[in-house]
Amino acid sequence: MRKEWVLLLPAVVLVVGCLLVVGLFRGTVVYAQGGGWSEPVRLSTNTPSSWFPDVAVDSQGRVHVVWDSGYPPQGPDDPGTGTTMYAVRRDGEWSEPNDIALHLPTGVSRPAIAVDGVDRLHMVLRGGGVRYTQASAAEAWSARAWSTPHRVSGLNLTYTPDLVVDDRGRIHVVWEEWVPVELSPEEIFLQQRSPYLADVFYRYSDDGGRLWSPAVNLSRTPNVGSGRVDIALDGEGGVHVGWDEGWDRNSLEGDPDAVVYARSLDGGDGWSEPVVFSSTADAYAQMTVGTDGSTGVLLVWRTFLSNRLVYAWSADRGATFSDPRPIPSVFARPWVSPFDAYDMAADGVGNIHLVAVGSSTVPTPTSPLALYHLTWNGEEWTYPEVIAWYPGPENPEWPRIAVEGGRRLHVVWFTRPEGVVSVGVQVWYSERDLGLEVTPEPTWTPTPTSTPLPPSPSPPPPPSTPTPMPETFTPSPVASLYTEDDELILLGVAVLPVLLLVAVFGGVILGRRR
Repeated sequence: MRKEWVLLLPAVVLVVGCLLVVGLFRGTVVYAQGGGWSEPVRLSTNTPSSWFPDVAVDSQGRVHVVWDSGYPPQGPDDPGTGTTMYAVRRDGEWSEPNDIALHLPTGVSRPAIAVDGVDRLHMVLRGGGVRYTQASAAEAWSARAWSTPHRVSGLNLTYTPDLVVDDRGRIHVVWEEWVPVELSPEEIFLQQRSPYLADVFYRYSDDGGRLWSPAVNLSRTPNVGSGRVDIALDGEGGVHVGWDEGWDRNSLEGDPDAVVYARSLDGGDGWSEPVVFSSTADAYAQMTVGTDGSTGVLLVWRTFLSNRLVYAWSADRGATFSDPRPIPSVFARPWVSPFDAYDMAADGVGNIHLVAVGSSTVPTPTSPLALYHLTWNGEEWTYPEVIAWYPGPENPEWPRIAVEGGRRLHVVWFTRPEGVVSVGVQVWYSERDLGLEVTPEPTWTPTPTSTPLPPSPSPPPPPSTPTPMPETFTPSPVASLYTEDDELILLGVAVLPVLLLVAVFGGVILGRRR
C-alpha cells in the first residue's frame, strides 16, 4: 500500500498545482476591483437567454431594467414565447424578473426606457411596429401597470427604437423603418437589391403618448440602409440624434460606411441638415450621442478596419465640431458582431460618461475583451476603467448607462458565449458612486392628455458633409489594463515548475527509503 502511495505522490502534487493555477482564472470573466465599480450581478435569472437591456433610475433611487428574452417551446406544437422582461432594485434588493410584454417567438422587441420628472417610466419597443407604453415607476413590475401600447411607427418593418423625455415632459422617439428604394424593378432585379431599406424617423408627444407629432424622416437616404439610432437632450431642450449609414439590419444589405448627426434646437419642431462623418480610408459605425447637460455635444463612434474609437466635440450645441480624433488607450472590438453599440450619459457637474466594449491593445479575433468606462470633461479623456474583463470566449455587448442624482452610475449589458449566437446570452448590472456634490434637478408638471393623431411624414433637407477625419493618424500610446488577478495568475504559473520538482524529488526520496 505504501509503495502505491509513493508512486502516486508526484501525480497528486502535480494535479493540486494545476488546479491551483486553473482556479486562479475562475471561469471566463474577471471583475475589476479598482475604480469603485461593484461586482456585476446577473439579472436574467429565470429565462434561458436574455439580451439587449436598457436602464433608467427614478427620483427615489429605484433602478429599472428591461431586456429581450423568451421562453423555449414546451412541446412539438409550442413555438415558444418572446418576452420583454423587467426587474427593479429597491433599497438595494433586486426583484425577480417579470415579463411585462409578450411578442412573437421570432420577434425581437429591443426595448428602450426613460423616466420623467414625476417618476413615470416610458418605454418603446418593437412588436407590430414600434409601440409606446408607460407605467408608474412604483408599479412597473406588473404587466397590468403598463398602458395599452400605442403604435408610433408606420406599417413597414422596423428595428431599434430609442427615446428620451425632456424637462417639459415631451417624449421624443426615434426609430428605423423600411421605405421603398428609389430604383426601378429592373435595377432591383439586376443588382439583386432589397426593394426596401431603413430610414431614421422621429416623433414627439406632449401629453403622455396619446397625441403624437407628424413623423419626420431624418435620414432621407432610401437607397442606403440606416440604423443604430441614438438620441440625447442638451441642457436647453435641444434634441440630438445620431445613426449609422450603409448597413441595413432587416435585409442585411450593405456594409458599414458613415455616421450621421442631426439636431433640433427647438425641441423637435424643426431639424438641421444631417451632418455626415465619413472617410475614404475607413468605414465608420456605432454612433452614439451624448451631451454635458448644457451646450456641449459629444459624438463617439468606431472605425471598421482599424478598430479605433473616435470622437468629435462641439461646445456650441452641435453647430460646429472638432475634427474627429481617436480616444486614447482603448481600441474597439473586432467586427465579429454587427449588433454592438456604445452609450453615454452626463453627471451632475457636466462630465460625460462613455461605456464601450473593447480592448487595451490592437485587437485580434481572440483578444480578451473588456467593458470599459471613460469620462470626457470637455477637454480630455480619463484613462479607461475596467467594469468587467472577459479573457475567455464569453464577450460583453450592448452596454447602457444611466445616472442617478447626478452622481451614481448604473450600467447594464449582456454577454454572448461567442460570435452572434443567441443561446446562453445573459444580462448583467454594475454600479459606481462618483462622490460628487450636485444640486437636485427641478421638477416639472406634465401637460393634459388628448386624442392621438395619425402619422404624417415630413422630410428634412438633404445631408451635408463636415470636415472629414484625417485618413491616417498615429495611434495614441496604449498600456495593458490589469486586474489584481493578473498577478495571481503569474504567481501560479511561476510556482507550477517548483511544485513539479518537489513532486519528483519527493517520489525519489520515498522510493529509496522503500
